[in-house]
Amino acid sequence: MANNPKEEPLWYPTSKMFENSRINVNKDQKVSDLFTKRALVGLSLLLDEISKIEDPLIKSVFELTLTGTLSQASKLVFVIRNRKKNEGSESKADVGSWVIGYWVPEEHFEINVWNCFENRYKKILKGIEEINYLFQNDSAISSKYELYNCSATKNPLKDNSIDYVFIDPPHSNRILYMEQSLMWNSWLRLDNQIQWENEIFVSESWALHLLSCA
Repeated sequence: MANNPKEEPLWYPTSKMFENSRINVNKDQKVSDLFTKRALVGLSLLLDEISKIEDPLIKSVFELTLTGTLSQASKLVFVIRNRKKNEGSESKADVGSWVIGYWVPEEHFEINVWNCFENRYKKILKGIEEINYLFQNDSAISSKYELYNCSATKNPLKDNSIDYVFIDPPHSNRILYMEQSLMWNSWLRLDNQIQWENEIFVSESWALHLLSCA
């Protein structure tokens, strides 16, 4: 059933992933290989409806919801068997978690896409409500913050205008953020918009090195 749904999927990403054994990506592996056919149908239908939303703020909320759904709706959620609490009883399968990287276990849980999406939306909505409450009821916060989404080398801040900087620096070759972000970027059609020459990363993947030098 998972690989033979009655309905065909709409557009979904088939981007080639960066081969790297450290994150369990094999040669010629594609993003779509991380999902069952049935999951691709559900996710592609959701993405198609989201793309029709005209209000950019509402659209961004649902895009965030979709990307937050991907890992749980993928083949990356493994099955746990033979836990101590199940000893002496028939073999029972428990839901495992998503492992860092793109390891696809031989036996995985297929979690309903619609349930994943709904649960993620409820969590995001709760977060939005809490943030709105905080900023609306604390004048000290609401009057003194500015939010920028830009490169640290190209920002609108004036010289000598910052007293303190708290940053999360690049983790070089410890955590491969660039390669592991491909699944989310590709579903939002952002994987072809990455300016590789402006990114700082260390990787064993020759494909990434070639892109950064292009």
